[in-house]
Amino acid sequence: MSEPFLTNVMPLYASASWIAILLSDKLDHVIFSSATFGAIWALYNTIVVSGSLDLGLVTMGFVAVTVAFDLFVLKKASKQRVIKYTVVVGSLLVSVNFCIPFLIWSQLKEIFRSEPLNKSPFWFRVFPVYLATMAIFWLYVAFKVLTRREGVVNPTQYR
Repeated sequence: MSEPFLTNVMPLYASASWIAILLSDKLDHVIFSSATFGAIWALYNTIVVSGSLDLGLVTMGFVAVTVAFDLFVLKKASKQRVIKYTVVVGSLLVSVNFCIPFLIWSQLKEIFRSEPLNKSPFWFRVFPVYLATMAIFWLYVAFKVLTRREGVVNPTQYR
């Protein structure tokens, strides 16, 4: 039995997010890309996979929209502080969202082992690592945004 495509996307998405944030000097673009991809994935989960709301759609969508608003609409230093703290709070919410499954893991295991989901042993190894990796990633995003230099000429250049 081959793994579903999205099982293999989890480590790729996490790796790409970490590589981008560690190597790029344009934090806003990394945040926007990672949050947008995550929100689209959560939308897919909401519509196609579960039929119920994936909270990642709300949390990552919030971060993506906030950063997009800053990147493409505001572009004013006077708004930098508001955007900064909004992105920090949004990133912390995304991190919490990735931690929630650990709080209800025993119930989730039963759901994921039953039909029609019937997740594989590989998925059960990948999913918790993915959750932890992305929870830490979004904590790191919050830290990077919170500690970025104030007073930069272009407020979208978070360094």
